[in-house]
Amino acid sequence: MSLFDTQYPFISAYLKGEEARMVTSDLLGRVLKVSGVQDVLGTIRNTDVGDYLEGETIGSFDDADRSLWKYLGRCVDQLEWFRLTPNEVIRILKAYILKYDVLNVKAALVGIATGRKASMIPVGIMHQHGLLERLSVADTVDDVAGSLTACNLDNYAATQGGALDRDRPGR
Repeated sequence: MSLFDTQYPFISAYLKGEEARMVTSDLLGRVLKVSGVQDVLGTIRNTDVGDYLEGETIGSFDDADRSLWKYLGRCVDQLEWFRLTPNEVIRILKAYILKYDVLNVKAALVGIATGRKASMIPVGIMHQHGLLERLSVADTVDDVAGSLTACNLDNYAATQGGALDRDRPGR
């Protein structure tokens, strides 16, 4: 992208406008001094994340945690949607998003090992394909591999002597 490209001034202006609604280090310092979830919400009011959380029902840390993951997912979706984002940034973003798919697969494997429903992060390719619920209740490594294959993450789904199979008990 050259300096004379019309996209550069637009992106710069857009990001500068968004900067005023970000959570700053000073604001985080104030957040660390309050004691309850509602006090934190009051402190971050009039920021982008604060406005988002005002629309959520938050009574506990777990509620806030779930809402913040949803907020992150929304931010990622907006970056992908924003067509003026340079290709290099999109490539980095896709690698960043894949990290959450890897974390969700790890959580699913722990869920299989412990016999519990796994808690999923609502960000990533599997989330975009609506497969997190299926992944969270996977009973076998093959179920996990099937979820990966369903959203074209086949490189992570090899079960015949592949990455998932190596970590199986008894192998």
